[in-house]
Amino acid sequence: RAGGPAGKSSGVGHLPPAANPNNQRMSQYLAMQLNVPADQFSKFVLKVTGLPPGMSEIDIYKIFTPFGAVDSVTLPPPKSVSGCAFVHFRAAKDAACACTHLQGFSMQGHTLKLSLQ
Repeated sequence: RAGGPAGKSSGVGHLPPAANPNNQRMSQYLAMQLNVPADQFSKFVLKVTGLPPGMSEIDIYKIFTPFGAVDSVTLPPPKSVSGCAFVHFRAAKDAACACTHLQGFSMQGHTLKLSLQ
């Protein structure tokens, strides 16, 4: 029985999002449109550097959720790396969109640098 949440059929069984053929075709199309290598585009995690000091997970969620569903935000321990976070998106296209739109964005005198991980 193929199924998604609450027993609803997703049409592709229990494949993870990256293995879904529809997501793969969409990823390839969007990678071409954004001029990003297809293998990079299939990634869902953004590494963000250049964040102003004192940013909380909630602050980061507020910045990135307009681009799509964010599953989690990971901040390294405070003393290890300053101004860095990892934003885990539910969909690769949303991570790529955030990367495109926020690359070089200035916040409180700091310039954001984003890369797909």
